[in-house]
Amino acid sequence: QVVGLMGTEIRILVLEENRLLAETAIAAAIAEMARLEAMMTDWREDSQLMQVNREAFRHPVPVDPELFTVISDGIQAGVDTDGAFDITWRSAGRLWDFKADPPRLPDPATIAAAARRVDYRAIRLDPEARTVRLLAEQVHIGLGGIAKGAIVDYAVGVLRSRGCKRFVVNAGGDIFARGRNDGGRLWWVAIRHPRSNQENLAVLPVANLAVVTSGDFRNAAGNSPGTENTPSSRPDT
Repeated sequence: QVVGLMGTEIRILVLEENRLLAETAIAAAIAEMARLEAMMTDWREDSQLMQVNREAFRHPVPVDPELFTVISDGIQAGVDTDGAFDITWRSAGRLWDFKADPPRLPDPATIAAAARRVDYRAIRLDPEARTVRLLAEQVHIGLGGIAKGAIVDYAVGVLRSRGCKRFVVNAGGDIFARGRNDGGRLWWVAIRHPRSNQENLAVLPVANLAVVTSGDFRNAAGNSPGTENTPSSRPDT
């Protein structure tokens, strides 16, 4: 089944002799993904995440367990990468507009001013009260780098709880495959070459694990090939 969620196509394939079981499991997984997207998106003003961004500088904001967990995981990713991965990127990330023609690129002074607000250490969590607090004004959280994978994990949990043993969940490149395909073989996941739509960079045989890729070939502007591996406020790195 294919549906549109999280700004991409969600494809769920379940191999199951009981058609009703497969259909109801897929419907439940999609419903869960839609619920979590509505909670974690920064594209809707009525989401819990946007409530955090609006109010958490003034007072702690209580959130649902799933959002609390994803924010906590995002902070830990910031610790593990020494800030190379930072969920407060949204404090500066909205300066770029890749959908404009030509794409809108901020000037260096604007980037430098906004980048000072990007710091995952400005987030405080209270596990007992399950609240989020932002310690600096104009610090905003964006979960675009972590929420989709987490939501796929929750969908996988729904499918497993419904008794599904062989399935694939594909959320625009965030893929989880369980079990084996109809021929009893591993699932094959192709990784498209970032510079050629007609070529695969690799094809991976997988089972019972996730495959996630990231690149600049969909949202980028400028001359950089996007191969740098140093902390930067530029989206093409």
